[in-house]
Amino acid sequence: MRRKVKSSKPFSFESRDIGSNNYIIMRRIAFLCLTLFTLLGIKAQTETVNIGKTIDGDSVMATQKVLPYPIYKINGGNSNTLAILTLKKSYNTFSLTNGITCVSALDKETKEIRWTVDKKGLITNATPTSQGILICNNNKTILLDDNDGGERWSIKLYPTYMNDSLDVIIGYKTNSASDSKLRAYRLSTGEQLWETKVKHSVSWGWNDARELPGNRILVVADDIYVIHLQTGALQEYEAKTGFSDVKTSLLMGLAMAAGAVAGAMAFGGAGGYYYIPTYGPNVINGLSSNILQMDSCYFIADRNELRCFNNDMQMKWTYSYPTEKASASVLYGENNTVYMLNFGYGLRNGNDKVKHSKPFIASFNALTGEPFFFNTLKMKKDIVEDAFIAPWESFILFDDGMAYQRDINDSVIHITPWNTQEYGKLAACLHSTAYAYNESTHSFEPISYDGHDCPVFTSKGDLMMIDKDLNISKRYDTSVLYGVRFTKDDYACIRKRVTDKLFRYWIIQESGLPIVELTSLFNDMELLEKDVFLVQGNNLIYFELVR
Repeated sequence: MRRKVKSSKPFSFESRDIGSNNYIIMRRIAFLCLTLFTLLGIKAQTETVNIGKTIDGDSVMATQKVLPYPIYKINGGNSNTLAILTLKKSYNTFSLTNGITCVSALDKETKEIRWTVDKKGLITNATPTSQGILICNNNKTILLDDNDGGERWSIKLYPTYMNDSLDVIIGYKTNSASDSKLRAYRLSTGEQLWETKVKHSVSWGWNDARELPGNRILVVADDIYVIHLQTGALQEYEAKTGFSDVKTSLLMGLAMAAGAVAGAMAFGGAGGYYYIPTYGPNVINGLSSNILQMDSCYFIADRNELRCFNNDMQMKWTYSYPTEKASASVLYGENNTVYMLNFGYGLRNGNDKVKHSKPFIASFNALTGEPFFFNTLKMKKDIVEDAFIAPWESFILFDDGMAYQRDINDSVIHITPWNTQEYGKLAACLHSTAYAYNESTHSFEPISYDGHDCPVFTSKGDLMMIDKDLNISKRYDTSVLYGVRFTKDDYACIRKRVTDKLFRYWIIQESGLPIVELTSLFNDMELLEKDVFLVQGNNLIYFELVR
């Protein structure tokens, strides 16, 4: 069934010319307070523009709102407001304080800008909530009133998690990896609710935090923590998720990298975001697994052991590895069996893989922890680059070899060498879906694991389809691939990077049938309910996507 794109009707937006001496004085005073308010919003013009065409050749019309400054982020959040971040003044590479960021509140229904607030320094995140727009500005978290942009509260805080429905936000006062005092505040008022100790000096963990029943959250940082979001009540289990490499520390003269904000991102659940501190070069982190949930149990692996917790986070059993320490690993489960693939590396500076232990694959009885098998994998570098885990089978990648596990319960794994000179080193598996445009059929071919072939990236920039006999069945140049930006119902928005900041977009059915080609290039796209928002420099473009 074809989809039709309904164009938005342009509307007039009346802005006010503000040039009096009183206003200039007010602006100067407000600038000293690091906040500037425009009285009736930013000066924005709207027009109807042609942004693409349907598969039938019909024009796709949209409304374009021209803002005074370049847009670098838009966020829909949990309210009827869209937060728009623009850069009013460019930033000095070495000092974020030289720049000015604007945050604007756009009504999702009327598409009118209610207000704009200027802040000195970089706003790394702006999240509309039921209480207002929450922004992170330099080292402060600030709640702006949804109606007029007034500052409701401001706290020195680097957030790690926010739950709108529970009216709580938690985080640390500094971005240092040594700051272990976790604090919670009431989102609506900024009132502090509680304070507890959650260490993250060698491992972060907040990007994989899991919500538990009873208003609790599970975090694997330096140790394993269960935190009650409203009271701060803490369950703590000692773990080994990272360590300080003393030899490296001595060789590097105890050089330490200063803690820094890497960015602000959302991690799902009821909504939240986190920053990532930069660890010193002597810290090896990432020596833990994902949090696996099976039925009413949670499984977590660290450097020393695999643990099973019940729904109340009481320990059911532990398993200590017989000969090897573990490193970065992945847990997956089927039919009361837990499988563990240990990659054999840790992370230095949060990104660089360093050999830490020999990789292994093992399986356990999920009810008792009894091991079914424990098999060490051996290759030249002893690092598993990546793995694709499917029900009852898996593909395991080394940079110069690959293994296919036909029976996931078979403890014997045969590794086939890979021709790195001809094809490049094996780098990673494709864990989602990509699309390749077919010129002859004028449609897109979906690329993903299809039950037989596994898509694998190489260091030469190719995407190879590898069959179960570890032969190459198909080859794609990654420069022609499109990634999925978002999906809705049975259609998807896909994009391909054309320049450093610009993308080409299509809206297609998930089967690959094209619906709309966007003929212009855009910086980003967001789908918020039924409206599609596009960013192109200073331009905010939107249209309604309907069946």
